[in-house]
Amino acid sequence: MEYRDFVQFGVSDPACGNRCGDLYDTKEKSIQVKESSMKKVILLLAILTMGLPRANAQEYELASETTIDIARQFAKDLFELNGVPYLQPMVNAINATSNTGFFNTAYIPKQDTFYVKFSVHGMMGVVPDKYKTYTPQFPIEPLDLGKLNEYGDFDLINQSFDIQDTAGLIYYAFKTVLYDGVTQGRFPGVPDQASTILGTMDADLTLDPMVLDSLVRENIAFPFLPKDMQDSILSIVHQFPEQFTLPAGADISSIFAAVPQVVLGSYMGTEALIRYIPKVNLGENIGNFSFWGFGIKHSISQYIPDPYLDIAIQGVYQGTSLDNEVGVTEAQLEADATIFHANLQFSKSFEGIIDVYGGIGYESISIDSKYEYYLPIEVQYQLGMVKLDKETNKLVADPPDYPGDTKVQTSTVSVEDSSIKGTLGVAKSFGGFRVFIDYNIRDYHIFQGGIQYTF
Repeated sequence: MEYRDFVQFGVSDPACGNRCGDLYDTKEKSIQVKESSMKKVILLLAILTMGLPRANAQEYELASETTIDIARQFAKDLFELNGVPYLQPMVNAINATSNTGFFNTAYIPKQDTFYVKFSVHGMMGVVPDKYKTYTPQFPIEPLDLGKLNEYGDFDLINQSFDIQDTAGLIYYAFKTVLYDGVTQGRFPGVPDQASTILGTMDADLTLDPMVLDSLVRENIAFPFLPKDMQDSILSIVHQFPEQFTLPAGADISSIFAAVPQVVLGSYMGTEALIRYIPKVNLGENIGNFSFWGFGIKHSISQYIPDPYLDIAIQGVYQGTSLDNEVGVTEAQLEADATIFHANLQFSKSFEGIIDVYGGIGYESISIDSKYEYYLPIEVQYQLGMVKLDKETNKLVADPPDYPGDTKVQTSTVSVEDSSIKGTLGVAKSFGGFRVFIDYNIRDYHIFQGGIQYTF
């Protein structure tokens, strides 16, 4: 049985990919991880993920605490190095799609008039293929003898090293060994490309322990280390998980969204816009989600005698909030987004025929996410922290021999995007109703349409 995509980007067991359905068990409980589609969570950026090794039908001895700590740091660095490029195309798509549908006319009455426009907007963004892959990064560093002094007193002349930070030095040494192996091409399993959250590519990082062993012994600093540290590093090399599966994307070629909207007008040629979705629970794969937005539009054409076009300016500020418990180890996820849009818009009404509208705008989005998580269950398995029950095909924590991971880690990821976008559309009114459709162009192509009722 494959465990590919069981746990991704260092977040323990988030919504298991559609190729797995395995179990995690303790003495107290047994929990089934059901198959689920990542497409359910993609649009809300509920999960950042990086897949980790497949299990083999074998048992592993419990690794040393030092090896486990190195694995924790390695998984954390993988998460933080690749989280942004993996998610960035989705953030761009959400920015482009959510910053759409704010207007279907630039006209605002000059006289103060109370009215309410209620509308429902549907948006679809088309994803270019160039945003479906990225170049993955790995926690590697070239050896810098001067940097060794950060971990103790290194004397090259006398070939001595008074170590003050053993754990830090071992992890630094491990990263320099990986650097040598990657740059020398001695790890043929290092991928040049990987799938973003929108793509389809499968990619694995494979670390051959025998190659790691050779690289350690060849490292220029290795002879200067005390014998017990040399043995410790070699032990880590042979206990360290061999295969890391980078996350496969969800094969997304288009983004869909639907937003209710209310416009209140008008005072001194000004309208107010409101978008709001209260916090609702969208299921175990997404969690608690809320959305809000507020905007102001002001007429420019009211200051122009007999204008040929209606002209207005508009600014909109939006925000989202998401929190969830992810996966069988209940990793905690909190994510907040702020979204801004400003535009210059115009429209021309051909009475009795059709209205034409358009504009140019600037838009930006910023998403801050915080994750609290344990080692992915598959890493725990290869480190001997849990065992595979061959009769039930369950991964079982059975202290004290198989203690599982009890040390929580925390990571934060911030992703941003900004762009200029043009809009061109048409609208038609029927009594109190109005239908509209428009095309928005930036690095994504967005189509937007809907229906509005004014009372």
